[in-house]
Amino acid sequence: MFKKTLFILSLFLFSSCSENPKEKEKELSCSELLDQFHNNKNSTQYIVNSCAGYDKEKNIPGYESTVYIAGNFGICTGVAIADKTILTAAHCFYKKDDKGVYSKATRSDVFVFNEKPLSYKTDKKITVRHIIYNNIYNPSNKDNIPFADIAILKTTESISKLNIKQARIAKEYFDGEKTLFVGFGQTGEFEDNSKGIIRWAVATLRKPNHNISYNSDELLSFQNAINKGVIDISKAPSMKDTFIIMKKEHMSYGQTCQGDSGGPQFVKRGNFHSLISITQGTHHRLVGPQKVTNNDKCTAEDSNNTYIYPYLSWIVDKLDAGEKLLY
Repeated sequence: MFKKTLFILSLFLFSSCSENPKEKEKELSCSELLDQFHNNKNSTQYIVNSCAGYDKEKNIPGYESTVYIAGNFGICTGVAIADKTILTAAHCFYKKDDKGVYSKATRSDVFVFNEKPLSYKTDKKITVRHIIYNNIYNPSNKDNIPFADIAILKTTESISKLNIKQARIAKEYFDGEKTLFVGFGQTGEFEDNSKGIIRWAVATLRKPNHNISYNSDELLSFQNAINKGVIDISKAPSMKDTFIIMKKEHMSYGQTCQGDSGGPQFVKRGNFHSLISITQGTHHRLVGPQKVTNNDKCTAEDSNNTYIYPYLSWIVDKLDAGEKLLY
């Protein structure tokens, strides 16, 4: 009888230790989030930071194409769109000195990883041979709409070295469509130590639907982008058509934060998940007034992302010989 009781007690202790209730709850919540994305369902559950540890083994769409970009400028996120071509945000590579003058990072300052490295000296990285700026984006006036905030990194080696795969690109989206976004940014504006942990969440896409009046600098930038082939006007008749607004449903979960810039948003297209936009930030003229929690800008409800489709012709023109985009 004593042995039988001991066996039952041991079994109880083993099963209690092997299944953490909080981890189980987290797994179910994050699984439900993925179900929202795959089936384009509405829900009140929009979890960001608590799914940070729901890792690559869980088959998160887009992880296999998302890269960690780091160097003297700081960190950003990017997405592989061809064998030696990475798409990210242009503002990542601008530095401002004490006099307020901006300079561009050089290729020797930038490295690409598949995760946050313990040291930049690791062999598990790809160096950048060329940063292609579109020469339209201008970071100097913060009140101006951050138009054409997109850059291309050309790497010295294939993305396959890091087990990174090429992302498919979606051409169009619809209001209310679910997106899954991925980023290496920190979990809050004042939480610097959290930077570099890959995070993801599901949100809802919409167009910038409020009236926007443009100043003369912005109108000139848009016209220059058309003239230089950076923007295809047939795909974006106005500047606001080059943006997608990403909306989350709960104020406390956090969203776009430092380090997420350039990170991808994916939409479902048949059996595939396809790139629709990259993270830009939260600009008041695009998203309107935003409530925040504890003065943390990363808790803003909406963020604006750079819509890839209007830039496709410019991107294709920058591909290496033999490279092709996937749709």
